[in-house]
Amino acid sequence: MALEQDDQLRALWREVLGPDADPAAGFINSGGDSFKAVLLATRVFETTGRDLDYLDVLEADGLDALRALVARTAPRG
Repeated sequence: MALEQDDQLRALWREVLGPDADPAAGFINSGGDSFKAVLLATRVFETTGRDLDYLDVLEADGLDALRALVARTAPRG
C-alpha cells in the first residue's frame, strides 16, 4: 500500500474515531459503532474508490486490519 494511502487511512481513522483513537485497538474498542462504521466506509470510498462493507469496518481489529481490507478490495469505477 502506498504511503500516501496509508496516511489517508490513518487520518480517516482519527477523523471518525477521534484524535486519540488507538490505531492498534479494534474499531469498537476505539469508540466505534455502526454509525461510525458507515461513516468510515463512506469516507474510505470517497478517498480511495474502494467500497467497503460497514460490517467489515465494524469488525476491524485495528488500523492494520482496515489497511488489509482496503488492500484486498478492488477499486470501484
